[in-house]
Amino acid sequence: TVNSIGNYQVTATSAFGCTTTNSYTVNERPEPQVDFSIQQSPSCNEILVQFVNSTVAEQGTTYFWEFGDNKTSIKTAPQHSYYTPGDYTVKLYATSPYGCKSDDTLTFNVDFPPAPIASFTFSPDIVSIYNSTIRFSNTSQNAVRYKWNFGNGQFSDEINPVHTFDRVGEQMITLFAYNSEACYDEYQLPIEVVPFWVPNAFTPNNDGKNDYFFEADYTLNIQAFTMQIFDRWGKQIYFTDSFSKPWDGNVDGNPAMNGIYTYLISVTSLSNKKTEFKGTFSLVR
Repeated sequence: TVNSIGNYQVTATSAFGCTTTNSYTVNERPEPQVDFSIQQSPSCNEILVQFVNSTVAEQGTTYFWEFGDNKTSIKTAPQHSYYTPGDYTVKLYATSPYGCKSDDTLTFNVDFPPAPIASFTFSPDIVSIYNSTIRFSNTSQNAVRYKWNFGNGQFSDEINPVHTFDRVGEQMITLFAYNSEACYDEYQLPIEVVPFWVPNAFTPNNDGKNDYFFEADYTLNIQAFTMQIFDRWGKQIYFTDSFSKPWDGNVDGNPAMNGIYTYLISVTSLSNKKTEFKGTFSLVR
C-alpha cells in the first residue's frame, strides 16, 4: 500500500542472496465528477423528462439512475415519464472502470398543465329554418384554441362563432377545446331546426288573437319573401313582399267572406335557396 502516486522500485532477494529489481509507476485514478440536468416535455397524460448527463469521467464509466418513483435505469442519458404531479428526487451513481464511485442528487417538480374543460351555451335550442342564425357563447376553461363542428359539414375556429343553419333537422354541435399542450376536451349540445310553419286558419275579428294571416312571431332571417292570397275562384286578393305585412282579412277595405283561401309563399334563404309553400287555410270570423 502506497500513500502517493509516483515511481517505485521493488527488490527481491532469495535465500542465497540473489537479487532482482523492477520499477513500477503508481497512478491515481480520479473519481467521476457526477453532474446532470433535466429537460421536461409536458403532454396530456405524462411529463416526459430527458436527463442530460454532463458527468466528467473516464471512458467505460457505468451509470445507475434512481428516478424517485421506484423506477431505475442503467442508460447513460435516459428518458423517463412521470404520470403523477409532485416533487421527485433523482439520484445518479457513476462507477469508473477502476471502481471509483461518485453520485449526485437533484430534486425537481413535475406539474401538469391545467386540463381544458369544454363548455358552451346558446339560445334558443329550437329555431326555424328561416330564423336559424345562432350566436354561441363559449364558456370553456383552461383553453387557448377551439374547434367547432356544427353537425352539417361546417366548422369554425372562432371563440364565439355565429352560425346560420341551412337544413331542417337536429344538428349536434360539438366544441373541442385545446390547452397549451394540445390536450383537448369536447362538449356537445343538440339544436333543432324546424321547417317553415304556416297556420291552417285565422280569425280576423279584432280580438287580438290570430287576427292576421300569417303573423310570424319571430324575425325571419332571409333574403326575400312574397305571399299571395287567392280566393276560391283563383283570383289574387292580397300580395305582400314582407313577412311583417300579413293579411288582415280585408279585400279593398271590406271584410272578406268566411271560407277557404289559398296561399302561395315564396322564401329565399340567406344561402340563396328559393322555396315555395302552397296550401289552403280557413277564414273564420
